[in-house]
Amino acid sequence: MWCWVLFEIISGLVFFEASFFFKTAYFLVTSIPIWLYFAFVFISQLMDRVTQLERKVTEMQLKK
Repeated sequence: MWCWVLFEIISGLVFFEASFFFKTAYFLVTSIPIWLYFAFVFISQLMDRVTQLERKVTEMQLKK
């Protein structure tokens, strides 16, 4: 009797873990375009900042 109850609890936990894993994987796969968009925006802003710094460096070199 107790073994059956313990088996039910463990199998329920395993099923919950599996469903949680699949839900998480599904969420990550469906949110890939959002992550790509944020990565693109971040990289483009970083490149803008780098070009601004390069421009400042060249201006300082020209002033010398």
